[in-house]
Amino acid sequence: MEGGRWDEGNLQDRQRLRAIPNPLRRDHEISLVDALSAVEPSRFAQIRHHPSERAGAAYPGPATEQSDQHQTQQEGPVASNVNAALVIGGIFQFLVVVALVVAIVLIVTTSQTVNGEKIVYSDYMPFTYAFLTAIVAVVYLIYDMGSSVFRLAVEQWPAAKEILLWITFIGEQVIIYVLVTSASACAAALTLFDKFEKCDEYDKFCTQLKAAIAVLFVGAVMLVVPVLVSTYCFYTRRM
Repeated sequence: MEGGRWDEGNLQDRQRLRAIPNPLRRDHEISLVDALSAVEPSRFAQIRHHPSERAGAAYPGPATEQSDQHQTQQEGPVASNVNAALVIGGIFQFLVVVALVVAIVLIVTTSQTVNGEKIVYSDYMPFTYAFLTAIVAVVYLIYDMGSSVFRLAVEQWPAAKEILLWITFIGEQVIIYVLVTSASACAAALTLFDKFEKCDEYDKFCTQLKAAIAVLFVGAVMLVVPVLVSTYCFYTRRM
């Protein structure tokens, strides 16, 4: 009995296979419409009612090329905006360097002698701290301008440009922090000088240091623009 059932099952399977049209035979040719409707009826109905989708499904190549061209056209203005932002950031970096050099000169030349007693900036830690941070900031910003030029001019070595972008993003924030803290420390020291009426006796000393502190604050404010540019480039991963 089991053998008879197995033969009967095989016979039914062979009959089902014979009922399936053979696409290699001319008398059982299957049109594309019939094949689509048999495989995906819902999708076929959607394509049939929307000729534009039918054209896109039949010819995906040109549509893909147009999408790539559109994306490239969108990236063009973005890249030019990034280049312009880097140029503006470089200009402000140069202005900050000039301001810091002026502040360094003012701090270094600060001294006054009254009644045979001479005081210089190095006698007080806040002014020495401001002098050292200004030197470090100048050295870093000169490097940073070179880094910006490299990232603008060179299209190869994306890994190196990524590392330089990380250094710029972190370094500029550190520099602006130390500049603000050093200028604030100097301002606090001069406030104590005024409180104990030292600036009445050493007026030139206090006036010159006040000018240096003002220049340091101006440099820190101008450095905000390069920080914003580097932050934008960092989060968009451009340049």
